Amino acid sequence: MARWRTDYRGIHERRYQDLRTGGKSGWSSEVEIQEELDFVEEALRKEGLPPSGRLLELGCGEGSLTLSLACKGYQAYGIDIAPTAVAWAQEKAQKQGLAIDFRAGDITDLPYPDDFFDVVVDGHCLHCIIGEDRGRCLSQVFRITRPGGLFLVNTMCDEPQENLRDGYDPETRCIVREGVAVRYFGRSEDILREISSSGFIVKSSVVSVDASSPQQAMLYAVAVKPGQK
Repeated sequence: MARWRTDYRGIHERRYQDLRTGGKSGWSSEVEIQEELDFVEEALRKEGLPPSGRLLELGCGEGSLTLSLACKGYQAYGIDIAPTAVAWAQEKAQKQGLAIDFRAGDITDLPYPDDFFDVVVDGHCLHCIIGEDRGRCLSQVFRITRPGGLFLVNTMCDEPQENLRDGYDPETRCIVREGVAVRYFGRSEDILREISSSGFIVKSSVVSVDASSPQQAMLYAVAVKPGQK
């Protein structure tokens, strides 16, 4: 794979600044947030996990999903590379009277102890991570998840839909703009292999169509860290 440059912080910080100044409520639509929430709740229900324990959202953005999960009883945490997004999430939590640990940080070097979280949720973040950083990210997620804990993945996969193909490099499967890779559309089987290679056991997976982006394939996967708490 060609080694494209990345600019995770710059890309996402600019986006969140534009969203805030533009009067938007956040990055994702209400439909997308509900899809993510439904996936998380269904996965946890099937695994028999009650609405409690420590839960981390990777790429929490302005906090919409994390806030919804905190309201259901989880001890919620959120991390995002964009300071504007984190400040926005903190403001929303304060207005709702919710004590949530939102912080700015790099998910390839997570600032949490080993075996700390019962659940880690990919908040549409993994498809933004490029090249060797993906292995670093998954290794960190494995480290901070407790034995028996879950990693819930919700990521774009396979071929990008037509309106996302500008700058698509089929060799590396990355969207590249001005020499910077901004998205990775891995084959679903390759993404599952990455998750397994990091140490997780994939318990279930399905490739579905995102209702808010009718032609974009999304991989939903539930993985567990071996062992018991």
